[in-house]
This record gives sequence, structure tokens and C-alpha cells, in this order.
Amino acid sequence: MFIEYTRSVGGVDLVTPYLESEVATISDLSPIVSNFILKNIRSVWQLELLLHMRTLGNSQTLDGHSAASIAQVLYMNPEVILGGLMHFEQCGLVKAVEPGVYVYAPVTRELEEAVKLTAQTYSSRRVAVVNLIFSQNASIPTSE
Repeated sequence: MFIEYTRSVGGVDLVTPYLESEVATISDLSPIVSNFILKNIRSVWQLELLLHMRTLGNSQTLDGHSAASIAQVLYMNPEVILGGLMHFEQCGLVKAVEPGVYVYAPVTRELEEAVKLTAQTYSSRRVAVVNLIFSQNASIPTSE
């Protein structure tokens, strides 16, 4: 039996079918991945941004990448991307090489390993990772 997972990219809904056996639950995620996500990731787009920065950091020079150029690739608003990069800088995952220009640069080996495991897990257990991200957002109280 298939389960459909829908995500919006640049205003377009993309539907991905998964076999039920491929879908892991949140409790199936490793503690390293779960703790990393709960501490550093607030939304799926932030995770996509971090993984994109990791890819760029591993394949490009250390000149850095502007929020505008990253936003163009990820089909997002440059101001939103800049906010995400600033958040990751505070988390010790990226560093600014000049205003608005960042490189992927985890400050510890443990952070680098956590990002690597999170990337692998997101690739193989996407629905569980997304559910974990959404579950933490659902637990944030809202003012009414």
C-alpha cells in the first residue's frame, strides 16, 4: 500500500508516493538525528537550506554563497534565506565570510556528524523527519 507525501516547492505541490514499509515513525530516528533536528531545525525549508549549504560547502570554494543566489536555487525569498542562514550561524553550522555571504562550516566534528546523519536519514526516511519537524511546531503554543 502507498502513502502519499505532499510538499510545496516554490508554490507548486509535489506528491511523492511511499510504500508503507518505507515510512518510519519518529521513534525510529536515531537520538543524534532527533536531538539535532529538535535543537536546530524549525521547518522543512530550513533543513533543505542546511543540506544545500552542506553540498555547496563540499563542492565549492570557500568564497561563500549569497542569500540571493541560494534563494534563486531553492525558489525562495532571499530575506527568508538570509534569516535561515543567520539562524544557522548562531547554531554554529555556517559562518558569514562577509555580510550576507555564508559558507557551510560546522564548529565541531559532532555537529558535522549530526548533519551527515540527518542528511542520510532525510534521504531514506523523509516522512519520519518531516513528521518530527512538524511535531515540534505543533507543540509550540500560539496566542489566541
